[in-house]
Amino acid sequence: MIKHLGSLTIILIVTLILLEIVSTLVFTPLTGETFNEPKIQIKYQNILTEIDEKINHNGGDNTTFMLHPYLGYVHNALLPDVNSYGMLSNRLLPTPYKKSKDKFVIAVIGGSVALHFAKEAEEKGFLENALHKIKPSIANKEVIILSFPVGGFKQPQHLFSLIHALLMGFEFDLVINIDGYNDLVIAINNYTKGANPTFPSITTSMVGQLAKGIDYDLAKSLNKVHDLYKSGENITRLMMQPVFKKSRFMNLFTHLKIESLKGKLNNLQYDIIQKSQHTASLEFRGPPFDKSQDKYKMAVRIWKEASIQTHAITQLYGIKYLQILQPNQYVEGSKELSAHEKNVAYKPNSPWAKIVTKGYNLFRQEGKKLKQVKNNNKNLLFKDMTMIFKDNKEDLYFDDCCHFNLKGNEILAQEVAQIIISEELYPKNLEQ
Repeated sequence: MIKHLGSLTIILIVTLILLEIVSTLVFTPLTGETFNEPKIQIKYQNILTEIDEKINHNGGDNTTFMLHPYLGYVHNALLPDVNSYGMLSNRLLPTPYKKSKDKFVIAVIGGSVALHFAKEAEEKGFLENALHKIKPSIANKEVIILSFPVGGFKQPQHLFSLIHALLMGFEFDLVINIDGYNDLVIAINNYTKGANPTFPSITTSMVGQLAKGIDYDLAKSLNKVHDLYKSGENITRLMMQPVFKKSRFMNLFTHLKIESLKGKLNNLQYDIIQKSQHTASLEFRGPPFDKSQDKYKMAVRIWKEASIQTHAITQLYGIKYLQILQPNQYVEGSKELSAHEKNVAYKPNSPWAKIVTKGYNLFRQEGKKLKQVKNNNKNLLFKDMTMIFKDNKEDLYFDDCCHFNLKGNEILAQEVAQIIISEELYPKNLEQ
């Protein structure tokens, strides 16, 4: 009996050792990252924080967005770092902000890519530092960044957010519009779901629709979402125990399990939104539209016309304007993706990837025509930035739709700074 137990113990130990060896060999190929215990523990803590915010919060309103009568929705003003205008800002700036001779005031409009750019340019000083380096004569002048983007915004929301800001009394020297992806993908998603392509994203707007009430089937689906989050919370807490921290096998198993849970969550949440979209009321769908029109041409037309009107508004107010077509990993030849990017940021068979692959070049072509648009004898300054990462092999994209990391935003800020100086988009009095 004792010999039998001894043999089983030896077999178990050998099996565990073999599992650790195999896991060590395949850890990087399967996860896209090297085994780094402190870094992995930080990731687990971030996962727990995210889950806690979603399912364990005590009271308060943690909804990301709130409905807005003109823009569809904005950031929830009850959340930290969001002011009463629904603007995400890291500075306690007076609102509406007024210009002054000793500051360079830049308003950023667009969707989530523009939001990340504005946030990180403000927090890290990317744009200000780049401007000061290129133009030392303005090095003692502060750059103020006003952030108007909201995740999921597309034209004409950029245009409307600008108009609303001007009506409320905001003042700025330059408007930077970073767009493209949402204006294509979300407009086509609206078209497909029977929502007017000029209206805000039917997907995000369903936050308001769901607030009206849910049926029994939807309640069951939401309960499944809660259970998946709890499952992720339990396994993550387990992996923060000392006995499991150093195990390659357990960390690999946890990584694969969490990725599986993410996939199930994404599919379930997608199904919930799909079901809700088909029952969306008129205020979210908008007026009927001609479905005989090509959906790509319709998306491009909306984007182009809104771009022209945005330029016209800025010229009317004497504000400089720069429009940027954002980079995207699905634009052919735009970047040599790293192994990590291929693992986490590249899903060529996803609906959004197929839309970008088919339609983004239409935006690039129309962008060339936008350069010929004039208001008050000023050409619309359009810059196609789809190729700014072309020669960069670093990890830049961190998700499979469109977002890039801190380094990507630093690169974009340096490119923007070069344009601002070369095109003289800054107030000349800053050099005095």
